[in-house]
Formats: sequence, structure tokens, C-alpha cells
Amino acid sequence: MNKPRRRILKDDAIQEIADQKPQSEKAFERLRAVPKGFIRSKYAEGLLDAIQVAVADPDAYAPKLPKRRQNAEMPAGAPEMLKVLLKAVSDEANVVPRLIANAADVEKLARGDHDDDIAALKGWRYELFGKKALSLLSGKLALSFQDGQVRLFEL
Repeated sequence: MNKPRRRILKDDAIQEIADQKPQSEKAFERLRAVPKGFIRSKYAEGLLDAIQVAVADPDAYAPKLPKRRQNAEMPAGAPEMLKVLLKAVSDEANVVPRLIANAADVEKLARGDHDDDIAALKGWRYELFGKKALSLLSGKLALSFQDGQVRLFEL
């Protein structure tokens, strides 16, 4: 329909529909976030049918997630070590850690899943954190604490 986001329904209304899965007009009228009479509008055409079909076979509409790969050689503490490294380099560069790498990226790195969608392995993030993270995971970099500070040692 090429309409701006939230023009037809606000995000909280969509979330409530997804949570409640109303399958009748009466059920739609009980939803707080959905405007009254919305289900009879031109924008809601086919929405009840779509909900009923999805509820009848949820697996057919669920996203297909890739299988998580586990690196057998990766120690259990790898994510925590990467988080310590991330905090150290972000403090040194005076940058908020989540601008460099988010929790999902840290987990992917720890699992050895170095695919193309990890922002921390590109550009300035790679230079600041990614290169050191890969070195830490490959045993070429070590972490230590001295005088309350994290110290990095190349091996």
C-alpha cells in the first residue's frame, strides 16, 4: 500500500494482534490498542482470514532460522572474555560498547561464526575491536588485570 509505518496500525496494535490472535470481529473489538471498527475497514480486508490460516498451521509461517554452529574448541567463557575486551577497547576509545558490537555479534564471534553480517568485523569497528577479538579467540592475544585496568598482551 506504500503507506508510512504506523499509518494503518500502530506497532502496539500489531503486537497485540500477534499476541491475542483474534479470530472474530467480536474478538477484535476487545483489543485495546486496535481502533474500534478497524476490522471492518478497507485496510483490514483479509486480516481475519490470514490470522485463522496462520493459527491453523503456525509452523508454515514461522521464520526459518539457521542452525546454530558451535565451535567445539571454543571455551565456555569466550563470550565473557570478548565482553571484557569490548569494554576495555570502548573505554580506551571513549565509545559506547554497543556502537562497536552488540550482544548478538559477541555471541556469534564466540561461536566462531564469522559471517558477513557482523558489524564488528568491518571498517573502524574491525580496527578497534574485531581484529583484537579474533586474535583473542585464536590465542594470539591475552587479557590481564593490573591496577584495576584490563591489559592486553600479544602472544
